[in-house]
Amino acid sequence: AMRLLAGYLLLCDDRGVSLVYSELHAHWDGAAAFAAYEDEYCDVQVLRLSVDKDTCVSERVGIDCSCFSLGGHHFNTRTCAEKMLWLRAISNVKVKLRHGAANPTPSDLRHYRASVLEHARSISSGKVTPGCAPSK
Repeated sequence: AMRLLAGYLLLCDDRGVSLVYSELHAHWDGAAAFAAYEDEYCDVQVLRLSVDKDTCVSERVGIDCSCFSLGGHHFNTRTCAEKMLWLRAISNVKVKLRHGAANPTPSDLRHYRASVLEHARSISSGKVTPGCAPSK
């Protein structure tokens, strides 16, 4: 499995807003995958993006804003800190793609996931995330 990060996001498009279970996968052969499903069972895929070094990623800036865009698709997380977790993971994947990194080994994947988990734990412990309002 190539999954680095997964969780529920709101997907905002011309049909409205829907709750989707999303996954970010590690890079492989010059691209990474971002997939969204109806639920955590991942039986019905509603969106699949190929993420490469040129895929546009943008953050919506505002006080405690939790919105970001990936490849022209708009997403919303539960908190600003969670948005920063997704953006950091996507950015790390794009850095690997930009520098032509080799396909990850099982050991590489363990390290990538450990880094994501460490950041997620810092969020859940209540540490202040730069660019986000402190948790109450």
